Amino acid sequence: MRHQPENSVSPPYTRPRLKASSNNENWTAESIPNLWDKVVLITGATSGIGRAADEILADYSHLNVLINNAAIMACPYAKTEDGVEIQMATNHLGHFALSRLMLPLLRIKRGSRIVNTSSIGHRMGKIDLRIRRA
Repeated sequence: MRHQPENSVSPPYTRPRLKASSNNENWTAESIPNLWDKVVLITGATSGIGRAADEILADYSHLNVLINNAAIMACPYAKTEDGVEIQMATNHLGHFALSRLMLPLLRIKRGSRIVNTSSIGHRMGKIDLRIRRA
C-alpha cells in the first residue's frame, strides 16, 4: 500500500522540529524514509496537549498521518496535573486526547490515518489463565 505523506504529527511536540514538508515522497511500510522533517512532536500525558494542538491547528492546513508513540514504564507512582496516573495518561489517554483534537485536520485529506504504537513489554510478564475453584 502506498501513501504520500505531506504532514505527519507524532508526540511529543517540540517547536524546533516543527517543519512542514511539501514534497510528496512515496513510501511503503517496508521502506519508510527518514521523516524527521515531516514530524511534529508533542509531550506525553494530557498536560499541554490542548496548547500544542492549537499550535498545530494554526500551523497546518491538513495532516496525512498522526503517529501516537509516547510511552513510559516502570516509573515511580505519580499523577498528572489532571489527577490521572502518569503511565495511563501518557501511554493511553494522551493518544486519545491528541487524536480527537487532530480529527479536523485529518479529515481534510482522504486516506489520512492515525497510527498508535504499543509496547512488547507484556512479553516480560507471565499470566495464569486457569480458572481455580475456591
